[in-house]
Amino acid sequence: KTDDCSEYSYVTEFSIWRKNEVVTPDDADTVKYYYKRNNNYISLYKEKVVTEAEEEKKRIEAEKAAERDRRKAELKAASERAYELRAEAIDSISNSHALKHLPGIMAFLMKATCDSHYIRIDNADIAEMVGFDTDSEEYENWTDEEFNEHLFGLIETKTKDKAAQCLLKYAYALCEDSGNKSYYDWYAMHSTNKKLDRIYDFLCSLGYEMSDEEKALRDGTHELFITEES
Repeated sequence: KTDDCSEYSYVTEFSIWRKNEVVTPDDADTVKYYYKRNNNYISLYKEKVVTEAEEEKKRIEAEKAAERDRRKAELKAASERAYELRAEAIDSISNSHALKHLPGIMAFLMKATCDSHYIRIDNADIAEMVGFDTDSEEYENWTDEEFNEHLFGLIETKTKDKAAQCLLKYAYALCEDSGNKSYYDWYAMHSTNKKLDRIYDFLCSLGYEMSDEEKALRDGTHELFITEES
């Protein structure tokens, strides 16, 4: 008798409805059988017999899963490195350089807004854009009203001095938050990402030079991607 049949193979059941005859299975002398009793029927199970071929298949599948997980972890790390490079590039652009590209920044912002299912830029994001270190102990006991008053003051000052740079950071933050930040799928295979393509096209229009790793991630030639051959 068993209460847990998850490890066994289902054979049949005996009930008041089926009227099937209870007979001893032919292999009962070599294979262990189990039954589970329910209200109106008894279910019959037996030990799962795993052949060498099935064992080999399981081994190969386990190896594939482990390799996929390894590649996904490394692809995630590579994607995070690329994300940091993009963020550093945005931070390094001066107000005067951003001012020269104002039409392109405005167009990028409008496209990002149209392509977002939701906008998730909060006060902490805005604070970071204007150089407000919200983690400082100085602001630990501030009320929301005091926090916002200080933040709004910084926004007024920053936008007067560096309006183009602020617009650039705002547009970038909105677009980076609205979609995936990688070029791979659950299977660690290359996957297109139009939103990320648009970010790279925009950055390159500002003078950004993609690293070799970023190019390989984008065009699908990175060695970590799983292909039909691999």
